[in-house]
Amino acid sequence: MMNSFNLFELKNNMEKSGIRTIDPYSLISDGQKNGQSFYEIELEYLNSIKNSDMHIVYNQFDQRLQSNISEYTSIELAYALIHNKPVFLISSPIFSESVPKEIQEVINKNLENIFIAHLDKFTKKALYTFIKLAVKRFKSYKITPKDEVCVLKYITKLLAEW
Repeated sequence: MMNSFNLFELKNNMEKSGIRTIDPYSLISDGQKNGQSFYEIELEYLNSIKNSDMHIVYNQFDQRLQSNISEYTSIELAYALIHNKPVFLISSPIFSESVPKEIQEVINKNLENIFIAHLDKFTKKALYTFIKLAVKRFKSYKITPKDEVCVLKYITKLLAEW
């Protein structure tokens, strides 16, 4: 079974092949080392989502929250959607109670174009091949200007908290 560390290996292999990916853990670690505020790190992370070739959410079920998509994760996922990035989930979304209904609606109406697969059960080679093919076959999301405003409203709220 693949663990999240192997997803970081996949990220490195993909980048060697010219596929840009994001790694929030490195951004946080590097940002803290460089004295950046969480606000600055978050801006950098959002920018990396916007500029990446895809967005992978390792959404394992959390027994404590009884969900696999937190409020923060839902907002970053919706942000990737409004920027038309192929999104990959490990499993179907189960939203925590804190996820805004409007964000859930943006995600749910685009589920047919979000790639949902147990990536954690793939071999490295199969995972890499699956993602490469999925990115090639990706179709645009159904995003309206209202959806964009909604997502950006929650991004602004999130950033104001930092």
